[in-house]
Amino acid sequence: PPRPGPRPPAAMAPSAVCVDWTLALFTITAYAFNSQVFVWIGSADFGGKLFELFLFHVPASVFLLIIAFKGKKQFMSVLAERGSYSYGVFAGQVMVGAFFQMVIYYLWFRASLKLPVQLVAAVFQTSIVLVYVLSCIFLKETFSFFKSAAVLVAVVGVLLATFGSEWFGETQGTHMPSGEQLTEGVALAIGAEFAKATYQIWFKRSFSGATADFAMMFGGLVGVAHVFPILPLIAILSAAGVHDARMDVGNWTLPQVGLILLAAAIAGSVNVGSFAVVARRSPIFWSSVQLLAIPISVVFDFVFRMIVPSSCNFAGYFLIVLACLMVTGVLAPPPAPVSPRPSGCSGASSRP
Repeated sequence: PPRPGPRPPAAMAPSAVCVDWTLALFTITAYAFNSQVFVWIGSADFGGKLFELFLFHVPASVFLLIIAFKGKKQFMSVLAERGSYSYGVFAGQVMVGAFFQMVIYYLWFRASLKLPVQLVAAVFQTSIVLVYVLSCIFLKETFSFFKSAAVLVAVVGVLLATFGSEWFGETQGTHMPSGEQLTEGVALAIGAEFAKATYQIWFKRSFSGATADFAMMFGGLVGVAHVFPILPLIAILSAAGVHDARMDVGNWTLPQVGLILLAAAIAGSVNVGSFAVVARRSPIFWSSVQLLAIPISVVFDFVFRMIVPSSCNFAGYFLIVLACLMVTGVLAPPPAPVSPRPSGCSGASSRP
């Protein structure tokens, strides 16, 4: 049977819209704050990148307990939202979710080793383009020139916010790699972007009628899947000598351990929160709100490190906020007037 598309904001109760925005803004603010926590962690040797990703994804399993504490009846009711999928197929979908998360962030980490972080972030945040295209194809998202223009505004905003000060000579330009390193780095970043967009579309298409509770359950199960089978696979790769799978934590200090636990808890909350936003609204809604991570991160940079952006960067932040409001429908053109239907008794009869 055809799957229902995302609900238009006009058809939703104001309270539901408020909940959606509150959840989305809380999640993206936590995401932006976590980048500051990573700076505070500093040079802690997590181990290999694969083991590091395990650490930041497994805490989401705690959310499974929240559903379990509501009682067996409620737990089974939420589980029933998986639809017609059997338990075996659903378990496979959870594994798919776990591998998606590992692939997305591993590609992002590898790209960041070859490219400046700002370039990787610019590519990653412009995934809204791909999300919009895939939503139109697979989720029956209505194509509109207004929303397409908003996506274009978002891309321009991201580029200005990221590179504007360098392009217009307000700061010294970042050294950019060239040749094979640039090509490989951009390919990895685009791969991460494609995987992230595909993941969101796949989740919404597979569980189109899911509630926030189901998103919490699914995110928790994905966290459990990082304990098994992801962690054993990492251990096997570590034993085989794969550098990115090493599990050395010998250089951690006590303050770093505390910050690592904080970052892992926030990362788990962000993963489950993003599931909930996609479940309640749509991937394009979440991708547009996710753009706000850039200006929100700027606020945290100013508060904690007194970093002041340039005027060109501010122009980019303004375009990002504008694009978010346009894509989500807060700023939208008025609906076209509906012409009244002619009365059946007016006009000449068509009969001879």
